[in-house]
Amino acid sequence: MLSKSDFLLRNIFYLYPLLKAGNVLEEAKYTKELSNLLFHSGNILFVCHINPDGDAIGSQLALYHYLASKGIYAEMISPNWL
Repeated sequence: MLSKSDFLLRNIFYLYPLLKAGNVLEEAKYTKELSNLLFHSGNILFVCHINPDGDAIGSQLALYHYLASKGIYAEMISPNWL
């Protein structure tokens, strides 16, 4: 059985559009919980999709540098050699 935090982290891309369609309170609650998970994690690994485009790489870099500026250890990988 997955914990609530594991469930959210594994399903973030599936849950966000559903919450986006909902009301603002649900989105604020989800954003706060995701923020708590990111800032209380020991290590974070960002994985982009196969054959990443500029948006995928840029998003990884932005999150990586933001978390690094907050003192959070993160790594990035890509299925392709970049």
